Amino acid sequence: MPTCIDTHNTHDTHNPDPPSRTLARLVRGPAVRFGLLLPFCVAMCVSASAEEASHPGLPPDYPLSREEVDTGRYPWSAVGRVNLSGRGHCTGTLVGERLVITAAHCLWNSRVQRWWPPSYVHFVPGYQRDTFPDHSRAKAFYVSPDYPTPPVTTDAAFMNDWALIELEAPLGIRAGIVGWLPLGVEAWRKLGSEELSLQVAGYRADRSHVLAVDDDCHARAFVAAGRLLGHHCAILFGDSGGPLLVEVDGSYQLVGVTTGIKRTDSGTIGIAVPSVRFAKALEARGSKSGLGQLPLAPEQPEASTP
Repeated sequence: MPTCIDTHNTHDTHNPDPPSRTLARLVRGPAVRFGLLLPFCVAMCVSASAEEASHPGLPPDYPLSREEVDTGRYPWSAVGRVNLSGRGHCTGTLVGERLVITAAHCLWNSRVQRWWPPSYVHFVPGYQRDTFPDHSRAKAFYVSPDYPTPPVTTDAAFMNDWALIELEAPLGIRAGIVGWLPLGVEAWRKLGSEELSLQVAGYRADRSHVLAVDDDCHARAFVAAGRLLGHHCAILFGDSGGPLLVEVDGSYQLVGVTTGIKRTDSGTIGIAVPSVRFAKALEARGSKSGLGQLPLAPEQPEASTP
């Protein structure tokens, strides 16, 4: 039977908030076959590859393709860690001055079986190796009304695994805002058929202080009648809530949010909630599709004359 696993961090022991440690969820889903394989770590699950042989000791599906990026540059400046009062972290993306998109399961405190109070949720955009230009606590958050109380066990639950965090401070002004596109099934199929590269970013568990990106992955399967996207991106715990991006005319657009992986008889695929699932919620909060915003340049001190 396939298993679905969410990918919020289960091993991190430090973050810009208090030191963190989190619990993981392992949930079992219905027996769905995709005929396609991929990532809980890799671009393709293969054995005895040359790449594997050159990295002895690593699991065969380890995400070797993930690379560190400069979080001082847009759009990575608008991606950050969602810290949970020292008990774990996920990844999130600014889609408004005070609005962050992430995965709903990230905001569930499994120890006490209730949602984290917003004041315990802290967003740190552009975080890299214990340095960060700005941060804000959450003022409120909005979870999909169709998302059930965790743990989730069905594709119907996973396709509603998204949440919007409203921040106390307008971090998007200085960090930037990532635009988004509400792509439907036919558009996704076109992306897959044309082999258009997607990018996935996150603070994965084994490098939880570094934003790492896979910039050459692809749409590979559709789950739950097209309401979930199966993709070819290498992901790990800590990546939950991170953006799935596509570059359109030189502009990065968010087209999905990482929620977990699904293991099937034919392999493993990454799972993302397509942005069309939360488009109405974004629009209701003033975020318009396709409209990103570059970071505001810091003010330069006026020149003085002696």
